[in-house]
Amino acid sequence: MKVCSKFLCLVITVILSTGSYFLNAQDIHFSQFWNQANTYNVADILEEDDIRLSASVRDQWLSIPVPYKSRQFSYAHKINPKHNSSWLAFGLNLVDDKAGDIQYSNQSIGIGFSWNLYLYENLSLRVGASLNFVNRFLDESLVKLGNQFDGEQFRQGIDPFDVALQGIANYASYQSAISVLGFKNGKQDWRISLSGANLNKPYTNEVMESMRPIRWSVSGEKYLFRSNQVDLRSVGLVQNQQSYFECQLGLISRIRGSISTSFDFGISYRTGDSIIAYSGVNWNTFNIGFSYDFTISGLQAANQRRGGPELHIRYSITKVKPLKNNKACCPNY
Repeated sequence: MKVCSKFLCLVITVILSTGSYFLNAQDIHFSQFWNQANTYNVADILEEDDIRLSASVRDQWLSIPVPYKSRQFSYAHKINPKHNSSWLAFGLNLVDDKAGDIQYSNQSIGIGFSWNLYLYENLSLRVGASLNFVNRFLDESLVKLGNQFDGEQFRQGIDPFDVALQGIANYASYQSAISVLGFKNGKQDWRISLSGANLNKPYTNEVMESMRPIRWSVSGEKYLFRSNQVDLRSVGLVQNQQSYFECQLGLISRIRGSISTSFDFGISYRTGDSIIAYSGVNWNTFNIGFSYDFTISGLQAANQRRGGPELHIRYSITKVKPLKNNKACCPNY
């Protein structure tokens, strides 16, 4: 009976992992949002590990001549790892986002802090804040507008506005987040997080939006099933930024092959837009996750049904805590 249930769970997870999702948002985004705490929720830049390094690479709209590319690297470590009741963490987040044939780019360096406090045996609270220094650029000479068309071709020398385009913007963006976590039998059972980005509403310029709007994010996860061989959890993300709204829900299953190796399979759905397939492998504290977007909305006519692949790599280090009292295993004579 146990063999049949394991096989059935494996079949279900493989069947579910046949899709992907795509997002067209105002701020940078990634498909594997549960692996992107530095982007969506600075409060969770660290969990039980003491040091974490991660990197993500994402391509979008592969059918267009100049596809969008997003790259991200983050580093986080605990400042006081020996504290058991509470700990502080420092994080660094680097982002390089390039889009389109006007060479639009968005580069940022973020510095964040997170504080974890164990309220009770099975309840934990995390709060975090980060300051991101952003440089946004576009080559205005490559912009083609209607009044640059002379009847036969686009002429870049024709000034489209009375005021010259401003192609560079530098600003600082503030983000804050809070998370509440529940534990069961010593393991995380659920999490709910609230985050706000661009809380200071930084000013850019008239061309690249006069003000960056606040982006509110609510994310969470809940373990639905846990055993020595198989875990199943639900994940979710809801975001709002001015008129833009996103809701993404998914399931992720982890199957353990051995003590040091496990495999992930999952599926997510963004309402009215697309489906995402996810698979990953975990070896000791090393994780590799791959996802692919499959568009199911009207956008598939433009991207020719080609979605966006995304690769995430993470490496964690957990320092071994020394025993407070060393006891001899046998009497001393």
